Amino acid sequence: MEIAEILSFPVPLSDITIESVVLAVLVAIIGWIVVKVLTSVFTKMLSRASKLPALVIEFLVRFFSVLLYVILALIVLATLGFDVSSMVLGLSAVIGLILGFGLQDTVTNLAAGVWRRSAPSTRVSSSRSTAYPGRSPRSASWRPSC
Repeated sequence: MEIAEILSFPVPLSDITIESVVLAVLVAIIGWIVVKVLTSVFTKMLSRASKLPALVIEFLVRFFSVLLYVILALIVLATLGFDVSSMVLGLSAVIGLILGFGLQDTVTNLAAGVWRRSAPSTRVSSSRSTAYPGRSPRSASWRPSC
């Protein structure tokens, strides 16, 4: 048997060839090295350029490395011949849910700020009912006046 015949021989009970397994292993090794290099570069950039606490930097680096490892796993699976489009769709739905629930308060505060800025403000000379009849507002601020 020649090497070309051996590499084109399929793995039992699947359509995966030995050639694609070898290629996937090479992609995984090269990708692992690239992830390590990118993670170390990201760590150095964050620690030098920002004044973030070490705990926040560690969290961001771990999040970044997990994201890169997930991408690497999808690339390796695609190299083996698996259809990863459904996995990407499922991951995007999960990430959308996480971001949606995580940013819920932020979006609420943003909408409240836009509403507050677009609402007509109270003027000092405007008439309104107060707890003390006959007195007009002394200031037009959101803070109560003393």
